[in-house]
Amino acid sequence: MGTRWYCWRPLSSGTVFGARSIERLTGRGWGQRRGGRAKIGIPVSKCRSKTFTFTRYAQEQTQRTAPLSQEVLEEALAQERAEQRQRAKERTRRHLPPVELEKQQIVLEPEDKICPTRGQERPRIGQEVTTEYDYVPAKLIIREIVRPKYGSCQKPCCQGVAIAALPPRLVPQSKLGLGLAVYLLLSRFDDHVAYYTLERNFRERFGVVITRQQMVQWVEKVAHLLLAIYWLIWEELKVGDYLQIDESPVKVLDPEVKGKAAQGYLWFYSTPGG
Repeated sequence: MGTRWYCWRPLSSGTVFGARSIERLTGRGWGQRRGGRAKIGIPVSKCRSKTFTFTRYAQEQTQRTAPLSQEVLEEALAQERAEQRQRAKERTRRHLPPVELEKQQIVLEPEDKICPTRGQERPRIGQEVTTEYDYVPAKLIIREIVRPKYGSCQKPCCQGVAIAALPPRLVPQSKLGLGLAVYLLLSRFDDHVAYYTLERNFRERFGVVITRQQMVQWVEKVAHLLLAIYWLIWEELKVGDYLQIDESPVKVLDPEVKGKAAQGYLWFYSTPGG
């Protein structure tokens, strides 16, 4: 025979609870037990339609895990704090990365370096060094390559005009220097700075107008110079047995598409661990 449930109706509300469920939830004895049955209220079978039977409720309560006691919670909290203190002790002091950079040294001499009595320098017993990282803002310069021209000395040994050969240029017949080309490529394709932002930066920071159209033409010419490296990388990728490809849709301006931006795609190829 199954467990027989009894109901209990508080005077202040119409909610009906099972006596054994109340005992299980509160840990309090809600009446005397005799023969395994709680003598509280009336049997559930005789409760009216507004009463709530606790068969399903009791099953949910038996399946629910018991709440942690206050002692267990305090013990877990103390253990967590101890672990945090241990991690704080083991954490090494953070230093700046040991990279090789240009070093500028500033020596600050004290005002009382000279002994007022003897008029000589006091003996040096050591020094204190304070290191800090600083940033020197980039600057745009104009490099003039001057090649003097020398004429004939009116003797048979020196005929014609003597002038030094012009060093190889990155883009012939242009004013693009190597440093500026590297800066444009890194800013546009590594830092993802737009051309109109670069144009504004040159104008506001250096007072120089380099239009977006000019920068695009320079980058296009440099890209043709990098095609040899591109094809070498592509051949190396095809040698492997596994190739990863990622497709990204982008909006592009196509002269053949009138009135709106065309749909373009970028494909990124890589190998695992490459």
